[in-house]
Formats: sequence, structure tokens, C-alpha cells
Amino acid sequence: MVLGVAAVWASAAPAAVWTIEGKTLTELGLKEESVVSTAAPFTIEIPKLSLKVECEAEKGSGKIISPSIDEATMELSKCKVVESKVCTVTEPIVIKAKTELLKKAGIVYDVLKPLTGEVFGTLTLKGETCALPKELKLTGGTAGQLGLEELTKQPLKFSKAIAEAAGTSMLAGTSPAFFVGTSNRELSGAHKAAKWGACALCGVFAFGAEEGYGAGNPAEPITTIRNSPAKIGICFQIPPYSASRRVCRRS
Repeated sequence: MVLGVAAVWASAAPAAVWTIEGKTLTELGLKEESVVSTAAPFTIEIPKLSLKVECEAEKGSGKIISPSIDEATMELSKCKVVESKVCTVTEPIVIKAKTELLKKAGIVYDVLKPLTGEVFGTLTLKGETCALPKELKLTGGTAGQLGLEELTKQPLKFSKAIAEAAGTSMLAGTSPAFFVGTSNRELSGAHKAAKWGACALCGVFAFGAEEGYGAGNPAEPITTIRNSPAKIGICFQIPPYSASRRVCRRS
């Protein structure tokens, strides 16, 4: 037997939030949490220029500074030009970005934009017979894709397809550019070595009507939450049980 409950409500809450061991920064009483990252290899591709720069190592640092926003610095080293081989690239390549979680078509992305100004990185090319621009500034924005499971090392996957699916557009000079690779990020502050990730539904109240619950639609009430003084609800855990599968229903 399925019991149905109808309700209509809306909220300006972000569509995805960071969680640590199933709790948001607010629930943990945190203003920020430090993050470090590594990747090998990590590639910057500029198809229009037939340019591909592959880096063997990424050393990154940053911090989560709000429910859905973080800052990140990625330092790419041991880089070589694997297409347009007559060119070489100056190291390290440093990317400085402000990122924000975006949920689109059921997928959570971390969208990267310049930390300040319009540029978040620069490729400096050299070589006697290198015909490409000596300097290519990275502007616009790009995105990596996150999973919906809390992990100690949280992978952020980049590709041309992911950037386009997220609706982002990054330029190197005037040519479209893409990151390709996976940056593995982990907490390094007060919650070092804890499992963390992006929760696509936590704190989100944007359904037109609630679905029924019962044998055909199992949901286990796990906790009562308060989003604001006037709005109280219950979080339900949907199998498979994890923080990313928590759905909050407002009474």
C-alpha cells in the first residue's frame, strides 16, 4: 500500500551542497574547510590550435567557503606539449579558480571561473619554430563532474563532454579549450581524512508535489531538520543509503 502526501513549496537554497560525513558546513559549525588535490596526468587541450599540453603532476590546494562554493589553486608541473611538438611550455602552469556546485539533469558539476578578474591561468609557449601565440590566457569557465558518494578522496573529472554538458565555455586566447583528467581532492583541515562530497538534494525544497511512500517507493525518515525558523521538515534516506541520497521533506 502506498501513502501519498501532497505539498507545494519552493526555496532559494542551492541545488547541491558540500557535505562532510553526511553533514553540511552549517550543521558542523564550520566557516571553511581546507582541501588539497593531486592528479596524474592532467591535460589542457585546444583543438582549434592542434595544441595539447600534458602534465604528469598536479598539486592543488583550496578551501570550501560556503555551502556550495570553494576556492582552488591547481599547480601543474612536468608538462610537455604532445601536439605541436615544436613548442614547449613554461612551468608550472597555475590555475586559480573560484568554483561553485551546479546540478543539471541530475548530475553535479563543480564549475570553475577566475578567482579574480577574467583570467584564471596562462599558457606560455616557446620554441624557435613554434608558430603558436607565445601567451594564451585561459578565460571564461569550465566544469568538472562529481559523483554522488562521499569519499575520502573525492574525484573531480574533466573532459570536453563534461564541460559542454555543464554549459561552460573556456577559451585559450580566442580558441575553445578543455581540461582532461581527474583531480583527486581530499580534506586537509579540521576534518582531514573524513569522507566528503556533494549532496544533490540536501537542503533543497523545490518539488511541486511529494511522492508517495511505501513498498514500491521506500524511504526511511532519519532526522528532523530546520531550514529556517518557520520551515521544518524531515530528511528521508533513499536506498542505497548515503548522504547524497538524503531527501528533505518540509512539513
